[in-house]
Amino acid sequence: MPRHHRLNEVVIELRLDEKFLAKSHHPDKLLQAAGLEVRGVGSWVQHGPARGAKATEGELKTYNSRSLYVSGNLSAIKALQHVILHGSSKGPQRDIEKVDSDVTKLEGIRLPKPSEHSSAMGKVRQAVEVVLFGWDGQLHDEALDRVRRLLAKYRVPTERTRIKVYDNGPTFIAAVVPPEVLKELGEYNFLRAVRHLPRIQLTRQIVRSSLQGFLPLVAAGKPRPRLAVFDGGYAKGNPILDPYVEVHDCTPMPALQELLEHGRMVISSAVLGPVPEDGIVLEPKCRVLSYRVLPDAQGDDELEMYGVVDALEKYVPKLPPDVKVVNLSLGPPGPIDRVPSRLTYAIDRLTREHEVLFFIAAGNEGHVPGRERVQAPADAVNNMGVGAFQLNAENEPEPASYSSRGPGRSGAITKPDLVAFGGCPARPFYVLGPTPGVLQGVAGTSCSTPCVASLSAGVVTAVASTASLTPEAQRALLIHTAKKMKGVKKQQVGYGRAADNVEEVLACSSTRVSVLYQGYLSPRDSWKLPFLLPPDFDGNGKVDFSWTLVFSPEVDLGSPDEYALGGLEIKFRPHSDEYYFSEPTKRGEDREGERVLVNIHQEAARARELTRLGWKKSVLPASDTPTGGKKEQYLREVDGKWETVVRDHRGKMPGGLSEPMLTLVVLGRRSWDKKDKEIKARYAAVLTVDAPKYKGDLYQAVVRSFPKLQPLLRPQTRGPSGRLRT
Repeated sequence: MPRHHRLNEVVIELRLDEKFLAKSHHPDKLLQAAGLEVRGVGSWVQHGPARGAKATEGELKTYNSRSLYVSGNLSAIKALQHVILHGSSKGPQRDIEKVDSDVTKLEGIRLPKPSEHSSAMGKVRQAVEVVLFGWDGQLHDEALDRVRRLLAKYRVPTERTRIKVYDNGPTFIAAVVPPEVLKELGEYNFLRAVRHLPRIQLTRQIVRSSLQGFLPLVAAGKPRPRLAVFDGGYAKGNPILDPYVEVHDCTPMPALQELLEHGRMVISSAVLGPVPEDGIVLEPKCRVLSYRVLPDAQGDDELEMYGVVDALEKYVPKLPPDVKVVNLSLGPPGPIDRVPSRLTYAIDRLTREHEVLFFIAAGNEGHVPGRERVQAPADAVNNMGVGAFQLNAENEPEPASYSSRGPGRSGAITKPDLVAFGGCPARPFYVLGPTPGVLQGVAGTSCSTPCVASLSAGVVTAVASTASLTPEAQRALLIHTAKKMKGVKKQQVGYGRAADNVEEVLACSSTRVSVLYQGYLSPRDSWKLPFLLPPDFDGNGKVDFSWTLVFSPEVDLGSPDEYALGGLEIKFRPHSDEYYFSEPTKRGEDREGERVLVNIHQEAARARELTRLGWKKSVLPASDTPTGGKKEQYLREVDGKWETVVRDHRGKMPGGLSEPMLTLVVLGRRSWDKKDKEIKARYAAVLTVDAPKYKGDLYQAVVRSFPKLQPLLRPQTRGPSGRLRT
């Protein structure tokens, strides 16, 4: 490899066999013995014999396996070579055995090919995005200097180059370059990705040009929740919307008419929702702070995506304290890339650092073969991607064909999170038109997204000031109350249709009670979250327990296949007196000991006898969500291991209940794989008990039994029925 293609440290790829996906199989001892450092995690496609009862002899199967991008100087590379050829000879015998064991996990050691990290090729000048590996110190400075010198060599103007260095994070470089630069960039060993930088897309699908409507009836004087919309801007002049829109320009460039029309459509959707065909509207749902971020502030359309990110990073931290929701009905076209875009990475950081929640349009290419997958930044793991549904001839909801679909990326495979009405040619989404009294029929996720954003803003405003909601609590409440769509795959609609109003999100009843927990969790922590039931609870029949947990860990752009650094392992434990006792086994016995379930109060004598015989009682009560025997691939893809959102439920008869609870274990990887109270992330959990045959008022019984509970809703917002109480 030519010296100018690499740093003093060389990046190599270690390919692991698919049987070693779990974090516990990380080859730490091998890396330590060779002096190599992990710079990123990826995946590779492995072909091997099919396994399982249904597999036939000679059948081959494709597996997604894990790869580590590691770096080291030439001495480290030689040390790795020596360990591979001769085994380890350093340290105690136990460590030597672990190093040799790590070697057996490898399927290959190779240099990454240029074509694998460079997708920007062509014969014309184009905008590209360059992402560095997570170098630090002198290595980072050298890598950045190499790219700068290459751009200078081919006379790329500095005004057509933008560089963003994140503290304790990646470095992004955007530039408009000739094809000669692309060719050389593709050979650099120290780059994580080189790709084409797309422009921002603001799509408006007008499915019915105009409809003369009545002037909406607007209820004046009532306080409204506020949300921020970053889009193409808003032109004053609409007597219905103007009182509810505050305009801010983030760019000195003149506004463009087509961008203003998109901004008006988004703002009309947020303020009014879908306008009825007769034009009559009961009342606005919110007020909007409109931030115009296009055209690009520096006048470079090809680099406008970086201009949008710069505006977000400048203005989101300055939002008024009551504005906790941001709507983004914009983004680059096309399905998400393997390595997250700067736009995705930036809003995930903004959410963690400034406690705002982004609602992002999933995209409108779900009907285009090869481009169906969600579009950035709807792949953000700490925010909400929103898709669309349409209404059929029977007025029933069904997935909108244009709505982009999942999967998302690691940490948020379920994308979009929710769907809302987005319209279609037969049943348009009506917004206020360019002139008073005119409605425009449109369709798209740019309309459905602000509807959910305004709902969330309403939820934030409705809660009492003593119980302010974090972004995670907003997400948990909206996902928990989403309505499942029968017969529809999760990849199309996520967790389902968003609730229609604030009452649906925050309401309890005499037979159904929800409790919200929120706070912080750290890696390797374990927690218990109880389902709150009154003493001597009798559901008088089957009781349904449901839960939604949301966790916002840090993200690692260098490891897109393991983007979220933390995950949750959750188990439902329905009975506080039921424990597993495990049979003792002799050393060397090639079998698992028997395990029996014992109620330590009702079967106290049996529990004492088992203990006398050496049986071990489990530390926690028995769980009905076992993971034993499941492969790591199954745990990740089906059970949601390492996902940042978990929604599940169980039905139980009263006889099988006693102080039911969830237990949480926080998983961490790489920089989060240690017990450190300084490493923490916000979480929220909604736990619901639904006992339809309960005799009496379950809500009042729970409140009396747990007087420290705080109602979420302000007292004055409760309806006459008294149902608005959570």
